[in-house]
Amino acid sequence: MFLLSNPNGSYGVNARELAQIIQVTYKTAWLMYHKIRYAISQADSEVLLTDIVRVSDSILHQRMFQLKNWYETEQPVIAASSEDAEGNVKYVKIKLQPRPLQPIRGYPRDATSFMKQHVSPEAVYTTDISMKWGRKRQNHKLRRLCVSAAYSIATTYGGIGSKHLQAYLDQYAYIDNHFHEPIFDILLYECSTRSTITYSCLTRTAPKRSNRITRASEAMIVMSC
Repeated sequence: MFLLSNPNGSYGVNARELAQIIQVTYKTAWLMYHKIRYAISQADSEVLLTDIVRVSDSILHQRMFQLKNWYETEQPVIAASSEDAEGNVKYVKIKLQPRPLQPIRGYPRDATSFMKQHVSPEAVYTTDISMKWGRKRQNHKLRRLCVSAAYSIATTYGGIGSKHLQAYLDQYAYIDNHFHEPIFDILLYECSTRSTITYSCLTRTAPKRSNRITRASEAMIVMSC
């Protein structure tokens, strides 16, 4: 927890380095880290953006040229910040967004769901939304925040799949939000007062949809013949 709480101006060490430092297996170190990130994500979900809210979209790992596997590597996100009247940023969030059903680059994103989940109802009328494909241009501060997050995650932890990427984004935003505060003390409180997560839950895969015809469908086919 001490290494993850940014003691030296970095964003922690990866699980392999942690395993070597505290002399445990990689699996144990990986699980320890994700338990902490789970507490961070719970804490972040309880915070709604207030006052002046700025919302913009971006793409993590965006390629300059459209490669064949761009749909698997590029991750659409929405970033937002809460600011006071003087323009000082008080809180930031970076949230993954669902990919379009069809691999269409430049697909316009809707911030409605993000607003309902992460913005206080009182701040709806003081929210500035600037999307890449909207009437306003992207918010460059929020775009730089996303680029910095992607660079930090890539250089510290390597390639992260979409399944756990949100936890790493929450960690980055959490450290940024509490950068000038005693992060270790705050993080210790978050971890000691919230529910935990097990290894089986972290590694569980989504159930695959069966291709088997159901009895109801089979009966309808028989009736139509």
